[in-house]
Amino acid sequence: DELLRQVAIKVLITRQLPENEWLVEARALAALDHPHIVPVYDIGRTDDGSVYVVSKFVAGTTLREQIADRRPTFRESVGIIAALAEALHHAHDRNLLHRDVKPENILIDATTERFLIADFGIARSAGDDSPVISGANSVAGTPRYMAPEQAAGDTVDGRADLYALGGSLFYAATSRAPFDAST
Repeated sequence: DELLRQVAIKVLITRQLPENEWLVEARALAALDHPHIVPVYDIGRTDDGSVYVVSKFVAGTTLREQIADRRPTFRESVGIIAALAEALHHAHDRNLLHRDVKPENILIDATTERFLIADFGIARSAGDDSPVISGANSVAGTPRYMAPEQAAGDTVDGRADLYALGGSLFYAATSRAPFDAST
């Protein structure tokens, strides 16, 4: 960006949402300020109506990639889950649900070795069945880590994120997903 810092830019699926609908939620995402959440710097629209999210670039790896090299010890796993549960609590206190917590969305900063939750792109306000940014009224998330009520398309709350966090840590401990979503 013009401030000479590295950023990550994600362009989301084009949706025809009124400006005020996605902008309120985008501002809520950008206001998340927690040491274990990747900060969002900007959100906007391209000329074709696609929504883009500009966030901090985290040099490092994902939890999935790290586990391929080395699984965390029990003590490390407890520290990871505690830090990430606090980050989700921070988001939930601000009425935002992540809805896609999984090993690929848990980053490890190479400089600080801090674990961070990334990619709030399908997040939504609690009590709303549509994603914050993409606007689709459909089941969103990664089936292998979804709470059963989320997979069923029911309204979910912060417990669905905690279920997915638990599934991610199950993966960290065993190198396999909590269940096979193809069956």
